[in-house]
Amino acid sequence: MVYSSKELILFQCLRGRKTFSKAEEHQHYKLIKGHEGEKQFSNLLKEQLHQDHLQINDLLLNNHGTVFQLDTLLIFNQTVYLFEVKNYQGEYQLEKDYFHCYTTAKNYRTPLHQLKRSELMLTDLLSNMDMHFQVKSYLVFINRRFTLFQAARNHPIILPTQVFDFIRRLNQIPGTISPKHQQLANKLHKMHIENSPYTRHPDYNFDQLQKGMLCKNCRKHMKRSRSLLYCHHCGYQEQIDSGVLRHVIEFNLLFPEKIITRGIIHEWIGYYISRTTIQNILAQYMKQEKKNRYTRYTFK
Repeated sequence: MVYSSKELILFQCLRGRKTFSKAEEHQHYKLIKGHEGEKQFSNLLKEQLHQDHLQINDLLLNNHGTVFQLDTLLIFNQTVYLFEVKNYQGEYQLEKDYFHCYTTAKNYRTPLHQLKRSELMLTDLLSNMDMHFQVKSYLVFINRRFTLFQAARNHPIILPTQVFDFIRRLNQIPGTISPKHQQLANKLHKMHIENSPYTRHPDYNFDQLQKGMLCKNCRKHMKRSRSLLYCHHCGYQEQIDSGVLRHVIEFNLLFPEKIITRGIIHEWIGYYISRTTIQNILAQYMKQEKKNRYTRYTFK
């Protein structure tokens, strides 16, 4: 499964609560497109790749102080395949050190350098772990509306029209997965870094953000009907308990340093649900701790 990055989750929590700048909108769009591309590739592998293997998504590792990210890792009997997935669309031309986009008439840094760096880092890391696998890396372009000119056959590039044939070749790899391979996967999972030093998100503070109960999907303000919350814009519905807890989780993600109390959540959701109802929901689903004149709540 491909999970949203912390950076993307923060953007999603802020959507509807602040106006993004053009740079922030662009960053949010890039994160969404990147996540969609990784998820599409992962789903294709799940559907089409039947040979014995282990798959790991979204690894962030540290090798001798250098942090590097791996979109998708496939562990086979003797080989580890590393994939950098791109969801670009439009017409591009591959030059020596950059990609030229005909659509925007701009030059972009080639992802091939980043791919090679990740391959070297992973190879060195596996060697230090005394895990002797051959590492092969590929740059995957998943979007069907992407065209790349001047890509040589010896480039480690998989174009949209080549993805299915490439997976077919992976299905022909001999060998099976053993406890040694599972041990490697477990070690990599344990080495995963939760917080990336490269994470960028908009500046925000509690006072400047718009308060209220926002729809999970379209981020418009929701209405209440008895025990239900509903969105007039997209039709999304959820129980009040679920809606309040979702907003508590969003609050905690945006402000992990703040104490969760009935009062702060009452303000966060725009005073839309009564204090008594909020208190009952928090008491039912979260741990309570008395602190002087107030009660703080933490996740179980």
